[in-house]
Amino acid sequence: MTIIALDSSINKTGYAIWQGRKLLESGVLKTKGNSTSEKLLTLKQELVKVLTGKSIDRAYVETVGKGFSYFSKTSKYSGKSLNQAALHKLSMAVGALLLVLSDWGIVTEEVEATAWKAGRPKALDTNIASRLAGKSITHDEADAILMGYYCMERV
Repeated sequence: MTIIALDSSINKTGYAIWQGRKLLESGVLKTKGNSTSEKLLTLKQELVKVLTGKSIDRAYVETVGKGFSYFSKTSKYSGKSLNQAALHKLSMAVGALLLVLSDWGIVTEEVEATAWKAGRPKALDTNIASRLAGKSITHDEADAILMGYYCMERV
């Protein structure tokens, strides 16, 4: 089974393609433009480039948890606090990713960040993912790699 994991963002969406326990490819979809609509269009275009020529069986897209509140953050969860505008843009990016994947006929599952992160420090995640990828990577790419690993273990 071949999967793609996407660490959603309006500016830099990390992705990782796994086949079984083998990481085939990873990177970052970088958006361009000043307006949200321009960024969403380039997000779509960049994802289509990654999908072209590949046979992906399933996609996993990171989403904000159902119980998330941008007003407060407890020590139980790691990551940055989001304000309402950031949460709105993130939701639009998730929607754009889901639409592209649906257009490609790829079965998709939304994954809450808290489900796979297990409260690990971001620096540790980047270090682990960098070793799996065999290259230096950003935290966006690291999150996609580790989320993909988590999801492959569940399949």
